[in-house]
Amino acid sequence: MTRNGTPATYDDLIAVLDVLPVLLRETRRRKGLSTREAAAQLGVSFSSVSRWERAGQCVPDRPAIIRILRWAAS
Repeated sequence: MTRNGTPATYDDLIAVLDVLPVLLRETRRRKGLSTREAAAQLGVSFSSVSRWERAGQCVPDRPAIIRILRWAAS
């Protein structure tokens, strides 16, 4: 569901997954963090962040996606 209560479409979800690696990498760089520091802030391993930043390597689970989006917005 989106914030206004309408269901997210498959295309919406694919769009988020397409931009997530760039969002993660650019947010980490904007905050001046290493991959290890970003991983610590997100509560995941260094290797998870590293794989997530490489598009197509690995997709985070739903709770991790939510943490990434909130972290990027902070």
